This record gives sequence, C-alpha cells and structure tokens, in this order.
Amino acid sequence: MRRISGLTNVVQVNEDTLEDTLLFVGILSGRGYRHRRLAVREAWANQCQVPGVSVCRFMLSEDEVTPQVSKEVEQHGDIVLVREKTNYKSILLKTFFVLEYAIKHYDVRFILKTDDDAYVHVEALVHQLRLLCMSPDCRNERLYMGRMCTESEVLLQPGHKWNNIVFYNHTGLKTYPNYMMGGGYILSGDVAKMLLDMNSKMRLKFTPIEDATLGFWLMSMDLRHVDHPK
Repeated sequence: MRRISGLTNVVQVNEDTLEDTLLFVGILSGRGYRHRRLAVREAWANQCQVPGVSVCRFMLSEDEVTPQVSKEVEQHGDIVLVREKTNYKSILLKTFFVLEYAIKHYDVRFILKTDDDAYVHVEALVHQLRLLCMSPDCRNERLYMGRMCTESEVLLQPGHKWNNIVFYNHTGLKTYPNYMMGGGYILSGDVAKMLLDMNSKMRLKFTPIEDATLGFWLMSMDLRHVDHPK
C-alpha cells in the first residue's frame, strides 16, 4: 500500500535509480467512487500501465480508506494514499501530491492530473506529447497544457460552492489568471519539480479552487501554454 505525506521538505531524488516513464497519470478519486475506478480501469487505466511509457495511479486520502477500499488496494495495486484529510475544498492537496508522488517515484517527463469521471486516450496523448517535445528526450519542456479558462471571475458570495475569498484576500484580484481547467491538465516534469522546490522553500499559497490556484502558482513562469480543447 503506497502512502505519501503532505507538504514535505525539499524533494531530493536520484534520477538514476527511478523508473523511467514519459507520462504519469494521477487520477483523483474518493471513498464512494469504487464503481468509477472499476469503470476507469476497464475503459483505459489498465491499458495505461506500459513500462517506460505511461503509468496510472488513483489518489485517495487515508481517511477515505474502508475495508472495501483496502481490498481494492490489495487487488489492483494502483491506489496511492495521501496522509491528509481531504474534502472538496482541499482537492488542491491531492493534486499537489500527484506531482510529488510522480517526481519522487519516476523519472517522469509529463504529469497528467485528472479525475475518476474522465476518459483519457492514453496512447493518443502519448503520441501528441512526443510531437510537442522540443528536445529529443522530452526533458525540460516547460509545458502547461489543458483546456484554458480565461478571465474567470473570483466568486465571493458566502456559501457558494466556488467561493474563494481566500484567494481574493491574498491577491486582491477579482479575476483569476489564465488557467487550465481541472478535469485534466498536464505539467512537464521540470515544472512540477520547480513547484515542489518553491513549496519547500517558501510555501505556496493553497486556496480552495484547485485549477485556478495552480494557474496562479504558474503565472510568473515562462512556460509553453498549450490550449487543448479536449
């Protein structure tokens, strides 16, 4: 059973000892969604496990573990447990752990964060990523790819599902910087490492809206933004 702890210190890895993979797919899931995980495995995640090319893992928090989830962990071996209590407003924690786990366990070129209600054509995505690579080994690609959301309002109504008063109080902004929508987006490994390093040195600001916050973290970086409508 794999576990990772949250907001760790500097992530130090020896790339010579890590398993090489082009794409790591982190799939956010939860206690009551076993049926979704089974469907995702059957539809595409089992075919995602290709050594040297792609690997998929579901991300659950430890407080979501039930006897049924424990059996699922033992049966499939594709669930990673996050040592944090997680709810809708802390999805960003699980997303951060996707990046941390991928960097700690793989010599990874690209990381896809997605959800357990998504369908990913992994083979086609791998092909597209290789076409986008600027270097022969797909390293240091400075890539941020997904379906871009622009000029999105920061909602401040009390009790609203998307309320993000935390972001407004921290930035004074009433509109989010451009970001990739949370159903599925990709960071290249070098960008993920930079975020982990930044967090270890000065702590990134975590706010309730996961995808918009990630865009905020990345806004000052000189990245290749690829708007992928699908």
